[in-house]
Amino acid sequence: MAITQINVGAAANDGTGDTLRSAGVKINGNFSDSTNAASKAVVSSATDVIADRVLTTGYDVTKLSSVDSLAYQGDLTTTSGTADAIELTGVNATITAYSFGQKFRFYASANNTSTVTVDIDGVGALPINGVVSPDTIISGQEYELTVASGATAFDISNFATKSEINDIEKQNKSVTVNFASDADLTISADQNLYGNITITDTGVVLTASRNVIVDTRERDVVVTNNTAQDLTVKTAAGSGFVVPAGFSLALRVDGANVVISKLMSAGRFSDQDMSTSGHKVIPSGDDSVPDTIIQWGDASFANGTTNVSLPIPYPTAHLQAYACNGGASIVGADFGASPNGLTSVSIYCESATDRTGRWFSIGN
Repeated sequence: MAITQINVGAAANDGTGDTLRSAGVKINGNFSDSTNAASKAVVSSATDVIADRVLTTGYDVTKLSSVDSLAYQGDLTTTSGTADAIELTGVNATITAYSFGQKFRFYASANNTSTVTVDIDGVGALPINGVVSPDTIISGQEYELTVASGATAFDISNFATKSEINDIEKQNKSVTVNFASDADLTISADQNLYGNITITDTGVVLTASRNVIVDTRERDVVVTNNTAQDLTVKTAAGSGFVVPAGFSLALRVDGANVVISKLMSAGRFSDQDMSTSGHKVIPSGDDSVPDTIIQWGDASFANGTTNVSLPIPYPTAHLQAYACNGGASIVGADFGASPNGLTSVSIYCESATDRTGRWFSIGN
């Protein structure tokens, strides 16, 4: 019987549509008729594996001992087979044929060594699409198999373990790492998972600049240097980037080296500070082109040269610096300025007494 349509009327509350009771009768009829598509979307029994169902039953998951196992409604049996020829068996219900879309979950008991086949309930061994290299299937991992179109192979997907989920969550968390000695520091495998790393030297005062060695996993990480020395964050074999003492920088590990991160102009590193001594980041709009940064400040300067720390370090280059006296009415003082690395500007004052000067710097 064809699906019976509900008459909804020509307009809301116009009295021309079906009554609530009449509509309910039609709905019940549509689901009770086994030939209707609406009824095919309902799994009516625990052993229902009819091939043309919109929703087909499969196997749930539980792990038993250290062998591959398959659960159905919470029950499972151990199986035979090998790492590359997995055999799975259910106990409450079994299947007699594979149908497109059927899903099965299992825990692997060993790493595969080559291509893999899976036999469920003795129906027959089918290959798993895409599993051709060793260690694609990992012991202890939970996997879901889906019968592919044509029922001649399985597609596979895996589910993150609790440990893996915890590792992923660390990207949004912070960790503090303390120097154990006055020497280069290597970040541990667990510490490398954190998205914010604060470096300290409590109890071990650093006497010179040191390297902080991170792994090569591609990621963005914010590094805060709470020591009195500049630190170069780098990979073991690659180049790195200097995080000055007292600064936080958003860095990018690109798989080989450590560079400045574009996140600096995306909110994880302040875009601006519009105070008397401040800075402004002007995004380039192109990942291949560094952002432009302007910085400024004022102070009282004695005769001679004074190095002034910039509000933020320049990631790439300190291009130009300028200085002038603190106002039109101030006379008897000459000012000049030049870049002094990525972290400071050198102010030159020629005056018999201390004078207020203003400086301006640009870089990227």
